[in-house]
Amino acid sequence: MTFSILIPCYNIAPYLEKCLESVIRQTYKDWEVVLVDDGSTDGTDDIIKAYAGKDNRIRSLFQNENQGVAVVRNILLKEAAGDYIIFLDGDDWWKNKYGLEKIAAASRGKSMDIIVFQHEIVRKDGTRELRNNNINFLDESRVYTGKEYLKNVLGKKITYQWFPWLCAFKRQLWVESHINFNPHTYAYEDEEVLYKIILCASKMVVIQEPIYQYRIVREGQLTQSSMQLVSSMVDISVKNIKEVMEMDMEHELKVLLCDNFSGHYYGALYAVNDLKKSEAGKIFSSLNTYRFIMAYTRKKKYVILSKIVRIFGLHATSKLWFLFANVRRKWKCF
Repeated sequence: MTFSILIPCYNIAPYLEKCLESVIRQTYKDWEVVLVDDGSTDGTDDIIKAYAGKDNRIRSLFQNENQGVAVVRNILLKEAAGDYIIFLDGDDWWKNKYGLEKIAAASRGKSMDIIVFQHEIVRKDGTRELRNNNINFLDESRVYTGKEYLKNVLGKKITYQWFPWLCAFKRQLWVESHINFNPHTYAYEDEEVLYKIILCASKMVVIQEPIYQYRIVREGQLTQSSMQLVSSMVDISVKNIKEVMEMDMEHELKVLLCDNFSGHYYGALYAVNDLKKSEAGKIFSSLNTYRFIMAYTRKKKYVILSKIVRIFGLHATSKLWFLFANVRRKWKCF
């Protein structure tokens, strides 16, 4: 079997059928779908059972209680049987029926470790916008190592995003590396593991067209506590940068990775303005403890912010940035 399509599910009943139909209609037929329902309460499980009952390529597992996407993805990885795995969120879908066929062709006889493709964001009003996630800087005809790939997509004006559903991974990469998603991470569990998997790859190629359709607005999508989410921004910056600095890799790549991961620190510096005063105090304490993160920043906007922090402090810089961003946003509306 060529592809295992791995779909984590939690309360996505209004969207799951469109997701599954986008897989079933693929012209390339050598695939399986594995779904894990993470304790849904909205009828998602009934949809899964219906599809599994009418197509023997669709397998399903059910959790009694919600345990989070990291736990579910680890279960999906263990269940996968294909040569390649592709993550697909149950509220998203593939653009047309030729996606798997194009990925299979790009694998060059299953010799590639990772195939990367573009996506489109789809808004609630149906409008679409192409997102290439910096792979437009790569040559579609060339084969890259994981390190070469990262050097080409990191350090650009637009920050590289660690999306697991934009790649077809050779399953053996996960098996041999023993890399899993961290079930104790509240958010950003993807980037904690994806850069490590990419570093394991010796052969990577890109497809310069959108295959994935990412739904950016749906009711109930933002279910996380703001305090936990903002705290996770700081935690993941610290964890990833510390791990990268201990790795045996060339300095240039360390600089690029740490610059990317430092972005969440500044994200927390901005988002803390949305928290209650008592919660904000805890975040500022954490930001102050890990101020060393700012030393790894290379992006111009964040370098300027780090200089302002040195002059005015974290609290004042955070408030000034928040006010400036809101004024700028209002002016754009006119």
